Amino acid sequence: MKKAFLLAMIICAVSCTKSENYKVDSEYEMANITGLQVYNRQGDRADSVIDINLESSFGKIIIKSQEDITNLKIVATISTGAEIYPSMSVGYQDFSEPKSYTVRSPGGTISKKWVIDIGKIK
Repeated sequence: MKKAFLLAMIICAVSCTKSENYKVDSEYEMANITGLQVYNRQGDRADSVIDINLESSFGKIIIKSQEDITNLKIVATISTGAEIYPSMSVGYQDFSEPKSYTVRSPGGTISKKWVIDIGKIK
């Protein structure tokens, strides 16, 4: 029994160690926001027009005129394996002013500051 336990511990220790040689394929080494959606407090889509500029790392969203810009939730689709900071999962926020997010590529070699600006249809 002790031998089986010891063997299981060794296997776990070996399988849980981090590989220092892991390298992300350069094809996936991107830090982009590729999609945006905005939701109101009722869970309905609030966006009307979405424009994402990959070159300038800027997202412009126009919401419907009846929406409360101070009480919105944003959802972003980002490059495969990338991470976004600060997290967008903090709930409903005030988007009266543009917000900045940093997207970091899977291998950490690319880091882009993105600005998301939300306005209303006039």
